[in-house]
Amino acid sequence: MRIGAPIFESYHSPEAWVAICKKHGYRAAYAPIDLGASDSEIMEYRAAAAENDIVIAEVSAFLNHPFHPDPQIASQALRNTIDRMVFADKLGAGCCVNVSSSRGLVWDGPHPLNLTEETFAMTVRFVRKVLEEADPHDSGYALEFMPWMYPVTVDDHLRLLQEVNHPRFVVHFDPVNMINSPEKYYSNGAIIRDCFQRLGDKLVGIHCKDILLREKLTTHLDEVVAGEGYLDHRTLIQCVETLKPNCPVMMEHLATPQLYDKAVAYIRELAESMGYTT
Repeated sequence: MRIGAPIFESYHSPEAWVAICKKHGYRAAYAPIDLGASDSEIMEYRAAAAENDIVIAEVSAFLNHPFHPDPQIASQALRNTIDRMVFADKLGAGCCVNVSSSRGLVWDGPHPLNLTEETFAMTVRFVRKVLEEADPHDSGYALEFMPWMYPVTVDDHLRLLQEVNHPRFVVHFDPVNMINSPEKYYSNGAIIRDCFQRLGDKLVGIHCKDILLREKLTTHLDEVVAGEGYLDHRTLIQCVETLKPNCPVMMEHLATPQLYDKAVAYIRELAESMGYTT
């Protein structure tokens, strides 16, 4: 498996970045530099990653809000996303990723209009526009699964892939984000298998964390450190290793380096207990 996580140490060169990745045993990494880097710097980091067998998993387009009710904010979000898609392609990242966008004031929040046919059509038009304008050749644009905006399910994503109809529209898998009910919570292994079986040929990256159903009314589902919840990581690891062995598995949403170390250690130990190397 290719495991990666955010890097907390500072670095000022590709060589220093590679050394940190190797120290942690990461064979996958988040984008090591950001928008604004020179083309020569981008090429240096891309070459260093390739030479050291490190996959740059993704460039974040998070926080951009293309369906914001304010047209100026929405227009700037489109421009920002296109720019980040171009940057991801230059860097050779697996994808540029965001959520599809909320119709409300909070970029990733629930809203009554999020799961309507109108918003589905808006999502298709937006993804097409990003890919047409950015014209990527090595990277792709991805929408992260979310509990209250498209895509929520595998069927949603299959429909989006069909409607967008672009070879660089790819899949980013976050199984925790798909779990929005007790039924899905207790059957998440089947959801994971279904995603790999039906979307695996387009899948370029995975966010790895855990989820816990609390004993409090009404329904409370919380993200927790990998190994402290109910996500079927054994099935996730098996699917990665058998169907997408080069796919980066990235830890996220933890507060400290120590928590990331704990999450990575859990996934590594579980994978090795199953006979896989990391």
